[in-house]
Amino acid sequence: MKKRPVSLASALLALAFSSGCDPTEPDPTPTPPKEPSFTLQVLHASDMESGLPATDVAPRFSAVLRSLEEQYPTQTLKLASGDLWLPGVFFNSGGDPAMKNIPAIGKESSGRADMAMINEMGFHAASFGNHEFDSGPREIRNIIVSDGAWSGAKFPYLSSNLDFNANSDLKSQTIAPGAVIDANNPGNTLHNKISASVVFDVTGQKIGVVGATTPQLPRISSPGSVVCSPADPVDYDGLAAIIQTQVDQLRNTGIDKVILMAHMQQHFIEVEELPKRLEGVDIIIAGGNHAVWTDEDDVLFSGDTRGEDSLAYPQWKASKSGQPLAVLNVASNWRYVGRFIANFDESGVLMRELHDPSKNGAYATDEAGVARLEASSKVDPEVKTIADAVKSVVLAKDGTIYGKTQVYLNGLRTSVRTEETNLGNITADANLWYAQQTDDSTLISIKNGGGIRDSIGTVGTGANPTYGPPAANPAANKKAGEISKLDIENSLRFNNDLALVTVTATQLEEVLEHGVAAVAPGATPGQFPQVSGIRFEYDSSKQAQVLSTQDLSVVKAGERIRKAVIVDANGEVVDTLVENGALVGDPDRTFRVVTLGFMTTGGDTYPFLRYKFLNEELFNLAPLPGTEQKAFADYLTARYPASGPGYSAADTVKPSDARIKPVGP
Repeated sequence: MKKRPVSLASALLALAFSSGCDPTEPDPTPTPPKEPSFTLQVLHASDMESGLPATDVAPRFSAVLRSLEEQYPTQTLKLASGDLWLPGVFFNSGGDPAMKNIPAIGKESSGRADMAMINEMGFHAASFGNHEFDSGPREIRNIIVSDGAWSGAKFPYLSSNLDFNANSDLKSQTIAPGAVIDANNPGNTLHNKISASVVFDVTGQKIGVVGATTPQLPRISSPGSVVCSPADPVDYDGLAAIIQTQVDQLRNTGIDKVILMAHMQQHFIEVEELPKRLEGVDIIIAGGNHAVWTDEDDVLFSGDTRGEDSLAYPQWKASKSGQPLAVLNVASNWRYVGRFIANFDESGVLMRELHDPSKNGAYATDEAGVARLEASSKVDPEVKTIADAVKSVVLAKDGTIYGKTQVYLNGLRTSVRTEETNLGNITADANLWYAQQTDDSTLISIKNGGGIRDSIGTVGTGANPTYGPPAANPAANKKAGEISKLDIENSLRFNNDLALVTVTATQLEEVLEHGVAAVAPGATPGQFPQVSGIRFEYDSSKQAQVLSTQDLSVVKAGERIRKAVIVDANGEVVDTLVENGALVGDPDRTFRVVTLGFMTTGGDTYPFLRYKFLNEELFNLAPLPGTEQKAFADYLTARYPASGPGYSAADTVKPSDARIKPVGP
């Protein structure tokens, strides 16, 4: 006769009695964690936006990336969530004739040095950010499409809410969503291609990857005939519906693991708005916000600090269907490799209980970060060759000197987009001075903080780094404190045109209201102004101005500007615009203003375009000869030459700022 099988529960109960234990008491032996059905390593970054520091940082990034990839050699996806390049000194160096001698480039052209480094690191896919479009769709084609001598992007570019059908430059590169790629043997079938989604086969497991781009794209970049949806950038329901359609298509083919690369600019969209509206998405990789996210044991990149926009890595959320969803993000400019080890159960659901902060998080790519991984020997030699070639190209620019400063000129994103800075001040002053050479009736200079892309100066190492003026560069015969052509190009990378416009008092108040309308805890809006010839106070607890997304007319009047005065070169008040939150004097009196050409055409949703439409003769738009880089260079030469003591106004903390002063609770 067969022995009756004993259940595991019965056996444990019998064992408890035989050992003298009370079976009603909790078992002191911890239950071993459940094993994952599949483990995927996601290595990610965004906003590479190479500037001059990339010549040193990008090679170290390649070493950290390789070191982490080698720990999961067949179970890794490397994903880039947008803004892989940015017009500026590094970008332009790709077009130098010397670059054609670099095998990975083959044919010199702007942006190809950026793309060649990313190709060499073996990224599997990227999503479109906004800066890819800064020079228009034709430049995108020039960078991502092969022309024989040049490989183009060796991976697919993704976005589910961009329509390329009306664009002759990129339409031919689009393919149907859901194409399958062997992650460990990708070949070249999807090189140079654009799609809403792709599927990676990772050792037999299918991983869907969907892209999405900020609906602010038409307002902050130059997409041309590429259509971005939804038309209303705050229509999060509409955005989520577009993404969900692509996710559902993947899920309907049996794919149960989906990653969304969402380049939304402000991470509250990826963290708060999208997860609750989406289902079937396991991981969201944010982009465009530049915020420093780390977990409890991560060591920051030298000089970095955790600001009010910093969050813990990852942000765990619940999807619309209640399943765990991880939102990932790391800071910009090649400074971190994000690492998320995703453990999935047999149903393709993330097992949050297996998340290990000691392995996950943001891996700094400074020298100390490379040393911690013992990865100095893992620098990609081709990436270093490209970076060194760019460094050689820009060396001559560092020897062309325009001025001098005694202090660090603060162009940090978290500063120029949230408060007055000394670099914002001096560049706004330069634009005003430059405009007055053409029209001495110009009183005011307004520019967007988002147009300042980097600081001018040096940052020390350690937990409490010191900030100082530019360092000497003996190879370029540059002395400490001197400001070079390279410094200016690196900071003002967009090199915007300048324009003179005339606005009424009512319109000027509206412009200021728009400048501070997006101020909020943790936000870094590019529209935040840097000014000259005007001082104002604002209260961010008051009603923010709302403009129509269709014609930039006022939908809801703002109440944040509490005081605003026009001042002369000596800082003396010559006119009062706003007092106690109310417009003062004749609302139709006019002011001549110098601003960026980008802003006069609706950039950062500034309402100048509507003023031109309402009264073109009064608006009197007059482009200025030269650009903001030239204005700054000429101003330094005239006011702060290298032969003199130099600019000396140190940056101040927000409560001590004089031109843009926050007030209220």
